[in-house]
Amino acid sequence: MSKLKSRASTQFRWWAPIYDGNPLQWFLFRPAHRMLMQEIESLGRSDLTMLDVGCGTGELLRRLKGTYPNSTVWGLDLSSHMLAKAAPKRIDHDPFFITRGDSEFLPFGAGSFDVVVCSNSFHHYPRQDEVVREMHRVLKPDGIACIVDGSIDGLLGRVIFRGIVETVEKDVHHCSGPELVELFQKAGFNGIRHASIFRGLPMLMTIGVADSP
Repeated sequence: MSKLKSRASTQFRWWAPIYDGNPLQWFLFRPAHRMLMQEIESLGRSDLTMLDVGCGTGELLRRLKGTYPNSTVWGLDLSSHMLAKAAPKRIDHDPFFITRGDSEFLPFGAGSFDVVVCSNSFHHYPRQDEVVREMHRVLKPDGIACIVDGSIDGLLGRVIFRGIVETVEKDVHHCSGPELVELFQKAGFNGIRHASIFRGLPMLMTIGVADSP
């Protein structure tokens, strides 16, 4: 494991016990989840296969499985401590699934998912281009990838995420809208578009459609 990933794992080990009660749940994480849920709802399907990359304590997984009980929902995270908090949220008779893994090397076959999402963890990934390529690889043709993270395309976002968050967390990188478009294009996505909200903190969601192999 690289030094950057090891440092992130240590950070999330300390965050795990307090993560679900953190005020950022209301100002950042839950609004991001609502953005993703609305995008998935627009697909008009109830039988999806979905993957949450960087699933943390499983709050989005719980919401996805609760809303789409006929869907197969997977979560992946590098932190075993975060996954330990996610595990009790599964329903015994109809669970979502979790696995420990690296976002640069997703442990799934090509064309496994209809939807891949990533919520407020993308800035932690040192090789963001590889993560987006992996998202494309595991998507079915015409499947969608959605990445939500703090938006730096406005002054407030640059102050918060570049000026404060990146200073405090160190060795993280929030992509601008144009940077995300370039990453998606190079990975083979088409139909790339953005959605943004300001509900507490400015966020940007980037959506791309997977090309056929």
